[in-house]
Amino acid sequence: MAARQVSRPLRFVASMFLLLLFLVGGHVMPAQATTDTTGPVVVSSAITPTTADVSTGAGVFTINLELTDETGVDAPLLRLIHYPSGQYQLQRLALSTGTIQQGVWAGTISVPHGAAAGDWTLETVGLADTLGNKTGGFVKIETVAVVSPAADGVGPVLLSSYLSPTSLDVSAGPATVNVSLRITDDTGVAAPLLRLIHYQSGQYQLQRLVLGSGTIQSGVWKGSITLPKGAAAGKWALETVGLEDTLGNKTGEFVQFRTVGVISAASDSTGPAILSSYLSPTTLNVAAAAATVNVSVRITDDTGVDAPLLRLIHYPSGQYRLQRLTLGSGTIQGGVWKGSITLPQGAAAGKWSLETVGLADTLGNKTGEFVQFRSVSVVSAVAG
Repeated sequence: MAARQVSRPLRFVASMFLLLLFLVGGHVMPAQATTDTTGPVVVSSAITPTTADVSTGAGVFTINLELTDETGVDAPLLRLIHYPSGQYQLQRLALSTGTIQQGVWAGTISVPHGAAAGDWTLETVGLADTLGNKTGGFVKIETVAVVSPAADGVGPVLLSSYLSPTSLDVSAGPATVNVSLRITDDTGVAAPLLRLIHYQSGQYQLQRLVLGSGTIQSGVWKGSITLPKGAAAGKWALETVGLEDTLGNKTGEFVQFRTVGVISAASDSTGPAILSSYLSPTTLNVAAAAATVNVSVRITDDTGVDAPLLRLIHYPSGQYRLQRLTLGSGTIQGGVWKGSITLPQGAAAGKWSLETVGLADTLGNKTGEFVQFRSVSVVSAVAG
């Protein structure tokens, strides 16, 4: 039997294919990686029950959220909020089944006794992937109903306060003030955050109090705040920072209740200074896998550097990574801070800026908000 002849169209296609192979040196042209610039997608959601009665106790909602993302979902933060009163509860979900690229995230949110009655909205808070691509700010997921005959709509009440001492001398070294606050609330006080601040210089110290005696409905909260050597001299205000109960009812934002006098021979009023920095490597290839850049930054400050937070950001896409550095050598007054930042596969190609985020000393003196000091080149081409 005679062999079949190949048709002219097929011969032409074959010839073109051989010619293409010859022109590229016998290899298939490399494909380009697809850069991920979009946030996660909510595929489905389920919340049970859809109604909770908090007349005699807390109500608990169980949440399952199916999410997909090309690079990978960052653990979602959810907010259950009653908009008329402003009461809310936050909860970070954990991966239950599947992968961060496609999986179900699960968790529970409790609404305490005394919560406002009516519709509460469940929403994502800045839903993002591991590159920092976001899907909106607050995106509604579901609505649930809360039954509550006796709702608590007011924030905690500060009944009394005690300080010891009321004057600090930081001329030769650090000094500490001890604080006790008696606070009441129908539902229960959330652990208070205090700020000791010198308004003229902007220097401040923060401290979270712990329950020393009594209950969260009526108890004494205690803690101490230390000012380092070099703190600004003069009057420092002691104030609550967004004092609230476990429902989210607030008593103001910054409410001053006492003052402390500070004596200081030589105060430090300037932020830290970056003397030098080192990166390795300066180019990252995220074509086939994640890649890591190692960072070392030499920083000085008269009082002491607060552990620096760095941001590696690609401004055109808005993608970014954050990393807190740790002291590798030297002291907080003059030392080298080290860390590493990893970009996942699919990160945007191009120039990424490495910058400090609110670089500050232990007094709160800042050196800008976002200060760029180096850059990293990112390559996203995939050989195939």
